[in-house]
Order: sequence, then structure tokens, then C-alpha cells
Amino acid sequence: MKASLKQIRPSNWKEHPLSSNWMIIDWDGDYFKKHAELKPEKAGGCCVYTLENQPDGINISLYSVSIHSDAPMGITSLGLRKNAWRPEQSIGQCDALLFPTSDNNGDAFLLVETKYSENASSWQNYKESALKQITDTISQLSKRGCPIDNRNIFGLISCPLLNPMGATAFSTEELESICMEYGVQIEMGNSATFKDSQTISFIGEE
Repeated sequence: MKASLKQIRPSNWKEHPLSSNWMIIDWDGDYFKKHAELKPEKAGGCCVYTLENQPDGINISLYSVSIHSDAPMGITSLGLRKNAWRPEQSIGQCDALLFPTSDNNGDAFLLVETKYSENASSWQNYKESALKQITDTISQLSKRGCPIDNRNIFGLISCPLLNPMGATAFSTEELESICMEYGVQIEMGNSATFKDSQTISFIGEE
């Protein structure tokens, strides 16, 4: 997986040391364009931080997606540069990809899409477009030879500034249809937990 991902214009690639907590934040989101004073110097794109490795001057937890693990593990994270699928156009791409650094068949593979809205009802407007960013990414990774069929795929749509919506964002029928077509278990919320290297649990399930 690592070798194939490095061929698709990754950004902010990071193989994190052992940890149990990671925070995902998209510095290119509209919220940080309006609040540029919050953005650390030279920060850009979607970044993943651990508790031990955070930028100074900002409480990351207020603006980030929280990822946990039941036991310390090594995680590799990356974003995608703009127009990652060129020369193809108008194809979605999600903000962040995370997977165990062990990089074995059967490992969990998490795709994350963030939407920085402060409007409590706006998640309904973002649901379909955010889902497309994730499913387009899955399709493009497969098309480009990433062994995604050998991974357990999970997708998280997050609005970090809002309360988590959980499973209520999608009907059971929608979730089943998405899983059948793309092989991904999808959730809308602000947190996910690696139960082990192969399984991810979402906050709505716990």
C-alpha cells in the first residue's frame, strides 16, 4: 500500500511513532481562511498530529477529528495534493488517509473527509458531496493499483465544529448500498477508534 500511495501525489506524509491518539485538521478549509490567525506558520493541507507533536499557539482538539486506538500502534497518515487524479478532472478526493504502518493485508484503511461549517443544520447539505469525495477516492485508488481490495475500508465524514451526527445521517438502506457498491463502512461523526490493526469502531457504535 505504501509504495502505491506514494505514486499518487500525497501530501503531509507521516509515519507516526507509537501512539494512541491522533488529531486530523485541514488547514486549507474555509474556516482557517477566515480565521488565518489560528493557522500556524507554514501549515497547509490536511495534517495529522499526535498529542506529543502539536503546533504551538492553538488548541488543536477544538478543530480536529479525533482518532484513537485501544492500544498504542504505529499509524501512517497522508493527504492528497490538489488535482491528485490529473489529468482526469471533476473527481472528488478526500482529505486524509490513515492506516497501520505495519501495512499488511487485512489491515484497516480509513478515509476522512472534513467540513468546517459552524451551521448546525449544514451537515445535511454536505452529506452527499462528502460521501462522493470518499467514494471517488476509493475508486481512483483502485484504478491506480492500490491494493485497497485487500484492506478493510472505513470512511468518516466529520464536521469538527459541530456535534457528531453519527449513524442518523444515513439510513440503514443507504449504508448497506454504499457498502455493497464501494466496500466501505461509512459514518458521519467526529471520532473513530482503531480497535486493533484490522478493525475501526465509530463513536456511534460504542
